Parts: sequence; C-alpha cells; structure tokens
Amino acid sequence: MWFANKYWNQKEVTLIKMKTIVLFYDSVFPVNNAGSIRAYHLLKALSKYDKELDLIVLTGTDNPIPQSGVRFLPLNNVKSYEKISVLKRLYKEFRLGVASVIALRKLGEIDFVFISSPSYLASLILSGYIIFKNKKFFFEVRDLYPEAYVYAGLIKKNSFIYNALSSLTKKIYSASLLNVSATSGINGVISSYVQSDKNVIMYNGFPRKFLELNENKFEKFTVVFHGTLGFFQDIELLIELANKIEPLNIDLIVIGHGVKSDAIINASNKLINLKFKASLSHEDTISIVSMCHVGISLRLNDPLSQISFPVKNWEYLGLGIPSVLTPKGSEAGVFLEKNQCGIQVNEGDLASLVSSVVELRDNAHLYKMLVDGCLNVRKLYTRENLCEQLAARVLSLGNKL
Repeated sequence: MWFANKYWNQKEVTLIKMKTIVLFYDSVFPVNNAGSIRAYHLLKALSKYDKELDLIVLTGTDNPIPQSGVRFLPLNNVKSYEKISVLKRLYKEFRLGVASVIALRKLGEIDFVFISSPSYLASLILSGYIIFKNKKFFFEVRDLYPEAYVYAGLIKKNSFIYNALSSLTKKIYSASLLNVSATSGINGVISSYVQSDKNVIMYNGFPRKFLELNENKFEKFTVVFHGTLGFFQDIELLIELANKIEPLNIDLIVIGHGVKSDAIINASNKLINLKFKASLSHEDTISIVSMCHVGISLRLNDPLSQISFPVKNWEYLGLGIPSVLTPKGSEAGVFLEKNQCGIQVNEGDLASLVSSVVELRDNAHLYKMLVDGCLNVRKLYTRENLCEQLAARVLSLGNKL
C-alpha cells in the first residue's frame, strides 16, 4: 500500500519526553491548497497520539482557522495565491522565511521542526538557520526545486544561481532526519542524493469522508478541472476542449486561480458551456466536483509533470470519478490507468482528449469500469490513513533524539 507498514507499527509508538513540535507551512486553512490540506491532516494525526503535545505552526496565513490542540503563529506575511508576478511571489517567500526564523528564535526550547515546502525560498531560509543552530528537523517536499524554476523559465540549468540553490537543497536533504516526498518520482530524485533509508513517500490522497459516495450528478454530462491555473498547467488545451465539446452538449466547470486565470475568464465570457467558479473553499469545491462525471488534469510534458501526481487526481479518485489526464506516461497517468481509474492522453492531443471525454459519456460499460476501479483502490489512500502513518514515523524518530 505505502512505505509505512514496512518500517514501523504505529501501535507501538510511545511518546517519551516530547514537548514542543514546531511545524512550518506557508499556508493553512482557510487558504485552500494542497499544502493547507496536508497540514490539517498531519496536525490532526499528531495530536491524536498525545493531546499534551505542544504543536506550534508557523504560517504565512493570516487569521488561520482554529484546530484542536494546535497553536498557530501567523507571520504577518500573507501568502497570496491570486495572480501576482513571479518577483513579488519570490519576495513574499523571502520575507516569510526571514519571519519564520525570527519567530522560531523567540520560541526558545523545542524538540524538533517539521518544514513543508514550498514556499521554497522560505523553507530554504528556515532550514539553513536550523542547520546552523544544529537543531533537528524533518523536511517535506511537495514540488521539486530548484528544478521547477528551470522548467518555468526563471533560471537556467547549471547557472550559478541554480547550482547554488541545488547545493543548498541537497545539504537540507542530507541534514534532515527524514525527507517526506509527495510522489515516488520526487522520492527517487532525493534518493539519488542521499541514503534511501531516510527518504519516504506520503501521497496526497483524499479525505476519508469521500468514501461516502455522492450519487447525485449534474443532469448534463459535466467535466471538471479544479486547482492552480499556473505555469505547469495546459490551460490553453483546456480552453480548446471547452470549444470542442460545446456543440456536443457537454459542460466544463473550472474551479481555481493563478497566473492563467484571465484566459479562463475571457473564454467563459464566450462559451456558454464553460463555467468558471474562481476560488472556492475546499468544501464548496468538493461539493461541486462530486456532482461531475469526469475529472480533467492537463499538465505540460516537462520532467516535473512526469513525476507528478496532482492532488486533483487523488480527489477525483476518492470521489469515484474517472480522470482524463496529460501527459501520457506520468506517475499519475500510469497509476490511474493501471488501476483502471482513468485515461492517459498525450500532451496537446486535443482530438484524443475530446474523444476520451465523449466515449466516457456514451460508453456506459467503460464509464462503469473506471468508476469501479476508483472504488476498488481508493480505500488504501485516505489522507487520514497516510498521515497517521507519517505521524507515527515522525514521533518514533523524535523519541530517539
């Protein structure tokens, strides 16, 4: 199922002299993204083992939603996920990193720190300080940096900046007690730098409540895309899909925000079947997604996309909704096709994308087979189950400090 059962039995965890654990997340609820969702479930799992633990979260989110057993310390550096320039985002990440170091210094004695990245620059600054102070920490990797900067066209491979950032990042991997990767592909890259026994995978998964399948669907066959409308998403292909399926009486709902939001807004003003919902809460997003028939995930065919498993695909799976996704051969695509949960399409192949959607609408046998595939595999990948296992591993290692 997952790496966890190979390494430890969570029932054997016994807390010894554990007092204060500091966690860093650039955002938490009410901000709705992959990081905030992972934060919520891991915090819940940690507090489950010992309600006396002092869990402190450093975050760039202003006015976090309270969570039982957790103290949130907003760093007055709100991390915006709306459309902002790259330079402004990098500056915000730098400020967040400096603020997190200042906050950590004021906390005094702690047991260890759990750092989640991105924000990459913020996590780099905080990790560097912790290494300098010879403190213990865990490092979570949800996206591969500085490689992401290269594929986004921000820096060049083998430039001085890239080499410097890469060297610092490898130092973090080496110094951390445990490197937690969001995909097996990321884990493989990290394992090429440092010993594999300190690197583990925790997939994003989906909330356990998804297991209560919503049988209500929109009357019209509806395709949905939700998540970041950013650099690695083929938003142009998504708009072309909306154009092609409009005369076929198929709706496309898009939920999200990002640097490519304007393109979706402009297209939705021209196409009656394209419905743009902008940014919604996680609960409202899932309420809409659960009523759709097919989930779409369109990433570009870059090296990072090949080792990605988008959160949206986990949530489609958890809701019993088949996926149609690009690029072909990605970690998510191979997994979903192998488990009969989705259909892979080559990057930019509009004809195959349209035909896959239409076939799922018209071929009841194929559609049921993929829905059943989702239902058969999904129980192994609930967030609660995955986070409880990770919490057990983290606390077991923490007890040995």
